[in-house]
Amino acid sequence: MTTITACRLCGGPISEFLALGDQPLANGLEPTREAALGAERYPLALVRCLDCGSVQQRHAVDARALFESYPYASGVSASFRAHFDGLAETLTRRFKGEPGVALDVGSNDGELVRALRRRGWRACGVEPAGSLAAEARISGAPTVQGYWSAALAARIVEDFDRRADLVTACNVFAHDPALPEFLRAVRVALQPVFGLFVAEVYYLPNLLRDGAFDAAAYHEHVFSHHVGPLRRHLRSEGFDLLQVEDVATHGGSIRLWATVGAAGLDWKSEETGIRAHLERERDEGLYDPATYARFGARAQKAAAALGEAVRSFRAEGRRVVAYTAPAKLTVQLCAAGLTGAEVEYAVDDAPIKIGKWIPGAAVPIVAAPRMAAAPPDVVVLGAWNLAEELLPRLPAGVQVIVPVPDLRVIQR
Repeated sequence: MTTITACRLCGGPISEFLALGDQPLANGLEPTREAALGAERYPLALVRCLDCGSVQQRHAVDARALFESYPYASGVSASFRAHFDGLAETLTRRFKGEPGVALDVGSNDGELVRALRRRGWRACGVEPAGSLAAEARISGAPTVQGYWSAALAARIVEDFDRRADLVTACNVFAHDPALPEFLRAVRVALQPVFGLFVAEVYYLPNLLRDGAFDAAAYHEHVFSHHVGPLRRHLRSEGFDLLQVEDVATHGGSIRLWATVGAAGLDWKSEETGIRAHLERERDEGLYDPATYARFGARAQKAAAALGEAVRSFRAEGRRVVAYTAPAKLTVQLCAAGLTGAEVEYAVDDAPIKIGKWIPGAAVPIVAAPRMAAAPPDVVVLGAWNLAEELLPRLPAGVQVIVPVPDLRVIQR
């Protein structure tokens, strides 16, 4: 683990605005209850750079601890399958229906790679988690297992015998503490003229608006991005930011389009969407320390409210379980001080998670038939950002706790 005393991007002074104590790795699911209770914990705190405005984790855990064994699979969610299929279609249209070579960094189970290949791209993924890389290859998504670096990018270029026309990084651009090195590796991989880099990341204003501490504050997310600092640091690495657009994933993300060469792909304006996002960031106080103080206080209040609600239901003799077991749920439960004594189990559809235990909280993860066979009284909705998709799956009559933005209880 490393701890910073200055901004990772510009070296400026930093100020802490949220501390959640020592927490286990949110995706570090354990094989037994005992291992979950004994899971190693690391300090979890968010800071903001007082010079460039970048928001980041004060502490960074070694990437191998985070990603060697990774239980999140994007293809499990119908909404994510549809999202990546739509992205592949948009990218193909942007290249005027003439697909070339594409690399997807942090390709997970290969959902985007498969969608691109269906449209004629020579697409390949790069994924550090061995189990996910193997799963992707079996399902028809060629995948190189490894950590993204300039050396790995050069090797892939050599294997393809040409540079990529497109490099994508969806929900991974916030994960690398060495962001300048990440971008330099993209430059190694990308065509120097008309090469396009497309990244999707959680959007900080949405996290602040929603009080989404469970999305911003876990060790995997080293950065919580917004356009102002990103454009500055993209420029410093030789990229021109061409367009920014909003996308619905993860409760509100942005899609960044950038190039290292001339923007010759039918861009109407260099500033498409950029100015509007910069204005929003100013209007919503992203450069005002008071905004972050309010977020920190709201996060602490939300965590306490979840703990109080679950304990109140349990005091009434009601059975409480969780539905879906994303990283968000680990953060929610641990921040609220909840364990398997209060939350009986968590249901999830991902086979790789079933039979594992949530670290710290020691809540077992089970398959959906368990809940169907004996419906609980109360359900904590882990993936609150997918509420529209998930609520219809829950048994009629249960009460559903949606913990974020502000805790609410819904009668199903």
